[in-house]
Amino acid sequence: MQPETMKDQRMAKRIKNYKIHRLLGHGNSAEVHLATEIQSGRQVALKLLHAFITDQKVKDNFLHEADIIRRLQHSSIVRVLDADFDDTRPFLVLTYAPNGNLRKKYPRTTVLPNNDILNYARNIGQALEYAHQQDIIHRDVKPENILLNERNAPLLSDFGIARIAQHTLTQSTQQPAGTPIYAAPEQLMGKPKKASDQYSLAIMIYEWLCGRPHLRAMILPGSMMPIVTRRSPRYANAIQRFPSPSKKSCSGP
Repeated sequence: MQPETMKDQRMAKRIKNYKIHRLLGHGNSAEVHLATEIQSGRQVALKLLHAFITDQKVKDNFLHEADIIRRLQHSSIVRVLDADFDDTRPFLVLTYAPNGNLRKKYPRTTVLPNNDILNYARNIGQALEYAHQQDIIHRDVKPENILLNERNAPLLSDFGIARIAQHTLTQSTQQPAGTPIYAAPEQLMGKPKKASDQYSLAIMIYEWLCGRPHLRAMILPGSMMPIVTRRSPRYANAIQRFPSPSKKSCSGP
């Protein structure tokens, strides 16, 4: 049987109370499918993790961590609606954001418009502040994890993956969660804190202003620590084009 045929068959299946329609995307930790909740008929995003869990204690821990994330209710955070297992594979059900993510909207080397930078920084900053008040650290703030809803408003996603992977699925590997180029030094050492998320947001803002990452680095095999090969130019010229923000524009209405 051809791989594409097998994929088509998988797309036609149901997972618990969800009918799977098509693959939206995939990464190192999970694949995301567009699905419909059969009972309500609403569209959702079903994130099926690349993990197979047979130990009941680990399953219980996954559901416990997912329940903590499900309590996050903020206008700039993708909500976790449900969590369960497809046999031994854990999955999360999320609100569906139909307009992709910021990395797709603004490919690498893109300099963003000033108003967009203010909008994204304000909304994601407020989302992180809210999560930190709940003592939850994201651990993987990056453009790929900022989704756009039907109004193109930014939504911070993957709190579930970042936290659950750290507490449930990678305990045996001892590898820190996160994307090295956006991760703070203490996070790469396996000691993330709330300020680590703020560091990642600042790195994204730099990239939006300058059209290039703050650092150019390579990752050695078997290591999460980036080796800096070249520093990007200073951002003074980029800052000069940016108007001095008012207190209102940074703090929101």
